[in-house]
Amino acid sequence: MSLAVLLRNGTHAAATERYILKCDNASIQVAKTPIQIPIPKQSPQLIDIGVYRPNITLTGVVDTLGGVVPTGRGATALNEALDDDEVGITVDSVSNISIGDVVRLDHTPTTTTAEDVDDGAETDIDMASGANIDVGMILRIGNEDMKVTAVSTNTISVLRGVNGTSKAASSSGATVHIPRKVEEMDVTGISSVTLTVVRGVNGTTAQKHADNTAIESYGTAFFNGLTPLTYTRTSGYGASNYAKTYYVPHKNKLEDLATFFVYSPSTPLELEIGNANDPVGSIQTGGAVYFVALQNIRFQVDAAKEDRFGLSMQFVVTSRKDA
Repeated sequence: MSLAVLLRNGTHAAATERYILKCDNASIQVAKTPIQIPIPKQSPQLIDIGVYRPNITLTGVVDTLGGVVPTGRGATALNEALDDDEVGITVDSVSNISIGDVVRLDHTPTTTTAEDVDDGAETDIDMASGANIDVGMILRIGNEDMKVTAVSTNTISVLRGVNGTSKAASSSGATVHIPRKVEEMDVTGISSVTLTVVRGVNGTTAQKHADNTAIESYGTAFFNGLTPLTYTRTSGYGASNYAKTYYVPHKNKLEDLATFFVYSPSTPLELEIGNANDPVGSIQTGGAVYFVALQNIRFQVDAAKEDRFGLSMQFVVTSRKDA
């Protein structure tokens, strides 16, 4: 029997990555630093200035492999060009899409130049279409790599000859290779053929996509082979009226999160332990939500138990979030 502990990159309502950990133990410790002043032949004096340092330790197990292999439920396509901040998107059909699904756009687009490009000074290049091009991308024309510094419709400003490549001339109509684009979105609403979505979920990034880009719907179990579980909490800090999907992470997924996630006040990491519906008041549920920063994580595999790792995580913590 394991204790379910929730780990996510934001509130229950708004997080884009949500995990459920299989823990054997969760310990919450509050360290304080009162000062004891010794006095000869008298009782020592105590000074407590109210400094406290909470921390949480979790122990449990984490699987070696993911739990499900996802299969697509159906495909559709964008019926509009999509900016990276749009949350209402028009598609050709919603017949294979339901609220709560994850939809995925995964494509490697190309376009062509609409003008001759010289071999040196030119940095503003007209393209047949700039719909799939974003600032920061590395484009390739022939054997030259170019870094995008600005996008104005179909005119793309670039830094020429990056990644050790040489500036080279090309003719109008040359193929422009654009990096692969992968974005996943949570579907939160459907009206006719318009989807309301949360952009850039499951570790992907919201990006621009051209009209007619293919969309695949995977239901709620798409997240890289991880076992999905739904959870509803309608009161307490960060509550939502809608069920949210959490995933049981395998070892490498959790290791990646531990390695690359950086805590900040604008991008907090949250732990939810127990029933956090009513952490205070006359009727308390005893659970709580904490803002945490990971201090240490340890995986251990034992002989004859290669299908799972022992897990230990230590967090430094802010005060409990009660409201």
